[in-house]
Amino acid sequence: MDTQQFCGLLKQGYRLCRPRHSDMALYRLMLQCWQEEPNMRPDFHDLQSRLQAMVDDTQIYINIDEEMPYTEMNGQP
Repeated sequence: MDTQQFCGLLKQGYRLCRPRHSDMALYRLMLQCWQEEPNMRPDFHDLQSRLQAMVDDTQIYINIDEEMPYTEMNGQP
């Protein structure tokens, strides 16, 4: 895929899938950062605050342990 094709997909609303090791809350934040309209994206202060809250929280937002899938670590089905 060349750059023009990729840019065309982005303009059509294509976004990367949720990374396998990522929690939905983190993925939703990623999607908000990828909004086409800049005023719909979180500003840097909001982004920093939300990421810091995730760091301070005890929930696991990224699980890179291959042997224990994310859903098992957070007790989700």
